[in-house]
Amino acid sequence: MTLTVVLDMPPSTNSVYKRSRNGRMYMTDAGTSFKAITTARVKNTAQLLGYRFTKKDRIEFTLRLWFANRNRCDIDNRVKLVEDATAAALGFDDTQIDRLTVERRSTETDPPYCMVIVRKLEVTK
Repeated sequence: MTLTVVLDMPPSTNSVYKRSRNGRMYMTDAGTSFKAITTARVKNTAQLLGYRFTKKDRIEFTLRLWFANRNRCDIDNRVKLVEDATAAALGFDDTQIDRLTVERRSTETDPPYCMVIVRKLEVTK
């Protein structure tokens, strides 16, 4: 079974995590808000579809990012927050991800958005 959820474009990691004056890392309000909204949306979608994970499952995580143009942007800076929110929503640890794919797409009509696709991998011995 594959779970697919469409979300708003995640903020860049560069704008989500900041350092305080004493050097500690913290998540900005924008990051906290995006993570909470994403966690709720993914959790609700998974519950509606009856999608569940165990701590033994191996996972494939795909993130497709639709941008309005091809301007310079590090697509890998969009992964961590979505990955963490999705893992929290579905009850797995991000160390269970064995396959990670990030794709850049372009849209000329829609505002920027992303699609998260999560799938259990078949474990071969």
